[in-house]
Amino acid sequence: QLTRCGVDFFDVYLLHGLDGENAAFAEEQGCFAFLQELQQTGKVRFTGFSFHDTVDVLEDFIGDYNWDFIQLQLNYYDMEREDYKQQYELVRSHNIPVAVMEPVRGGFLAHTVPDAQKIIAENYGENKSAALALSYVNNLDGVYIVLSGMSNMEQLKDNVNTFANPVAMDEKATKVLTDVMAAINAFKVVDCTKCEYCLPCPVGINIPKVFEVYNKYEMFKNEWGLKEGLKELEVAPDACIGCGVCASHCPQAIAIPDRIADFNNI
Repeated sequence: QLTRCGVDFFDVYLLHGLDGENAAFAEEQGCFAFLQELQQTGKVRFTGFSFHDTVDVLEDFIGDYNWDFIQLQLNYYDMEREDYKQQYELVRSHNIPVAVMEPVRGGFLAHTVPDAQKIIAENYGENKSAALALSYVNNLDGVYIVLSGMSNMEQLKDNVNTFANPVAMDEKATKVLTDVMAAINAFKVVDCTKCEYCLPCPVGINIPKVFEVYNKYEMFKNEWGLKEGLKELEVAPDACIGCGVCASHCPQAIAIPDRIADFNNI
């Protein structure tokens, strides 16, 4: 690798995408010790890993080696989810610097739901959604670098400007982020309350679960997430026969067969 890159050492070298299964395998194969050896021989300056699992898994091996950094998925949306917050707090309790990945959550926080974008625009101006998200993670204790995926020169310039002039994380920002999260959490294309009055479906479709997958897709526009959500359904939504029995029992007066048809036409 050093020869291919034409360098004598790497500044940063990490194991990518550790989770419970491959972290155990990596340790069995001596990967962690190998990184330490690379560092001791001067081939690598800083060692770390990126992580994709639960806080319990992280806690199992975080203290086994002297890590220079740990790369975590951090953004203001995921920090509302307990496990992500606990991962960050665990890393900081070990006084390990944090490299941030997914600061705008795959682009979702740069182009979030309409009501959330409106709140951001009213407080900070148009097209400031990405800047708010990047400024939030940049302000977190222990963050030494924020990784941002950029697709064009305009995004690059916007990111450079953001870090040169970040949005102040003050009381105003705290209020804005609270209101933005409320708007995101309230977003639904189908206003299903999961009361399950529509069940059982004559053909076995789990209607509330279908609408959960539908709402998540419309929020994140994540094709992979859509495919994974559909895999969890025992009966696919395209099995709907449009009988309307479900709609006659729905307290929210949702035209269920029509909305399932909309989902099937994505």
